Amino acid sequence: MEKLIALFCALCLMAGCASASPELGEAPLEKGALTEEISQSVEKSAVYGAAVQAAVYTVESQVCADTVYDEDGALLANYRYEVPHLAAWNENGEPWPCRDDTVAANLETFNGRFEEWLSGEDFQEKADEARAFYEDWKTEQEKAQSGDVWNLEFLYDLSFTSYMTADLISIDGRYYDCSGGTHGMTVLLGWNYDLASQRFIGPLELAADQAVFTEAVARKILAQIEPGDPLYWDDYDEIVACWPNYAVSFNEEGMEVGFSSYELVCYAAGPQQFQISWDFIEPYLSDYGRALLGYAA
Repeated sequence: MEKLIALFCALCLMAGCASASPELGEAPLEKGALTEEISQSVEKSAVYGAAVQAAVYTVESQVCADTVYDEDGALLANYRYEVPHLAAWNENGEPWPCRDDTVAANLETFNGRFEEWLSGEDFQEKADEARAFYEDWKTEQEKAQSGDVWNLEFLYDLSFTSYMTADLISIDGRYYDCSGGTHGMTVLLGWNYDLASQRFIGPLELAADQAVFTEAVARKILAQIEPGDPLYWDDYDEIVACWPNYAVSFNEEGMEVGFSSYELVCYAAGPQQFQISWDFIEPYLSDYGRALLGYAA
């Protein structure tokens, strides 16, 4: 998972965004409004309550959406980041009051992981790249005396869904980056957080025997791939064998393993996601893994 996040950082902007109005004369960039909404459905970041030390945790959507235009009114870049935000409430439905206990530590650790998405520190650089790309495009159009209409704006989008047990928060993220090319890049992301130990964990930490679990899940994934499929890379079996390093998350059906565009197959096939059922993974779990995932004792 950390390997995928590192790859993602190299590919795209992990920040918030800013906006400028499409008026003549270049307008200064202004940071867009930040909004928060509690997710309401399983499909769209479902809300689950987990009682831990009399606190109820909810995963909310914190959204930053902005647009930047050129001085001639052309749309240069559009950003929308839906970021997971952990909140805690007491039994009366009021925000958790303590700032130095386990609950507060969970909020700080979990939310701190996603702060960069909303910081906006790199937006000016990204906006400048979009503007430079647009200027080069206009120059080429003038030389060719072309009447083409500009439609190569930079697009960035982050969305997620969440799943919770009494102690686990699992986030399945999807990031889209289109930086002026012929097509964009979709990156799959996965985060799993243990409320009891106040830390993010990897999928192998749930296994009784990590090597056996890794091999069993790899075989299950390979069974879902048609042998000889020309869209898959020649060494796809070796890539699948390293599945714990890719996007792993949990949902109502079990564990999901995701490979981003280009990681397992050619671009035309898109991201690949493989569902591994609860029944399949249960025999491979340690006592810790069973408890965290909510299996009956």
